[in-house]
Amino acid sequence: MKKEIKTVYFAGKVSRNGYRQKLFHDRVMSDGYSIYSINGGRLVYGGPFALSCDHGCFHRNGSHGLLPNGICSGNADGLDHSRDLNHGEGMCEEDAVERCMEQIRTCDAVHVYLDTISCYGTLVELGYADAFAKPIYIYYKEYAHNWKKHLWFAMNLYHVKHCGPGEETSIHPDLLSPAKSYKERYHEYLESDQWKHLREQKLFEAGGRCQLCNEARPPLNVHHRTYDRVFNEILPDLVVLCRKCHKKFHDLQLDAV
Repeated sequence: MKKEIKTVYFAGKVSRNGYRQKLFHDRVMSDGYSIYSINGGRLVYGGPFALSCDHGCFHRNGSHGLLPNGICSGNADGLDHSRDLNHGEGMCEEDAVERCMEQIRTCDAVHVYLDTISCYGTLVELGYADAFAKPIYIYYKEYAHNWKKHLWFAMNLYHVKHCGPGEETSIHPDLLSPAKSYKERYHEYLESDQWKHLREQKLFEAGGRCQLCNEARPPLNVHHRTYDRVFNEILPDLVVLCRKCHKKFHDLQLDAV
């Protein structure tokens, strides 16, 4: 199976001539789908989106939905943002948030460059990304004042990878390598501490017994009732089954196909 390049969401404070422009050697935000070559690798620039052009970023050929007059139409994502044009003020806040959150949900990873502790929107993005089990690669400006003291919660999220102090053009090599297939990601996930902890929680909740026949003899399997939140499951998504009931469960699923 051919592997695709990664889609990366670039979090961090938006500013004129900020780190994104220096990283990509261009004054650009994102349409969420454009492919860029960087440091010998390739990636999809998967967000964020901006409210308007007050930050001074250049939007190549109307990318991320800009009309020639600089108003964000939002048409790059196929959605109707005509209400924004009626106001003539760029994309509305609700649509900008919706588009950014969708990009975080669907990206492969998040890259962050912290150069200030007043990155309020970034902190929300990091929490949201962590909730969806997205790998988060954080670089920071070496002299960022008291970032450890003030940003300790964000820096200790489960999926954060500390990359240390770096330049604005720093990017982790993992983000430039091919994206893993769903099968590869799933098998790695089953070996992770995150899954093992969740599995133990479910076994404890079930009292160490099959939730269909009440069998307590091992082996007991923790089975997915739904894969809607795979990599970020909640306990009701899972069910504890003995080997016999597990087989019956899969036989029933095959019969339903």
